[in-house]
Amino acid sequence: MYTRFYAFVYSRLLLLFIVGFMLLFILGFMLLFIVSFILLFILGFMLLFILGFMLLFIVSFILLFIVDLSLLSISDFYTFKRNA
Repeated sequence: MYTRFYAFVYSRLLLLFIVGFMLLFILGFMLLFIVSFILLFILGFMLLFILGFMLLFIVSFILLFIVDLSLLSISDFYTFKRNA
């Protein structure tokens, strides 16, 4: 009689143990995925901002260089025409 009772209790404890570990693993993986997605989201936005600002600075410097060269060439052309 006692052995059946102990077997029943141990089986219930084992079931609780297995369900507890399964819940821990599921919640742990859910937390891991949520945290990793949040971190990826934040890092992605940071990278987008950094790359966007780098591209903005590069394009603005190239445009400034082109405008500066064109203005220099126009002014050189006018001074050359005036001196000739």
